[in-house]
Amino acid sequence: MSKEEVRNTIWNLMEREGVARFLVGEITDVVGMSATFIKERPLPIDMKGPTAAAGTQRGKVTVDDGVAFFGAFRQRGYGYP
Repeated sequence: MSKEEVRNTIWNLMEREGVARFLVGEITDVVGMSATFIKERPLPIDMKGPTAAAGTQRGKVTVDDGVAFFGAFRQRGYGYP
């Protein structure tokens, strides 16, 4: 994912949260979860820009593959992004 795609994704989530707060009030409760589905990955041996050739050695994955949350709003609304 490029920096531009990450920036756009974050901006879209911020816009949704802002509209939701305008319509149903402040967020009062949040429940979330995250998971790492792929525990190990091949380590790169040759980086060329945003791509890399994979080696035979494997390394531990340190970021989550999936994240979800559900929120409750002051005026009895519920939602998720």
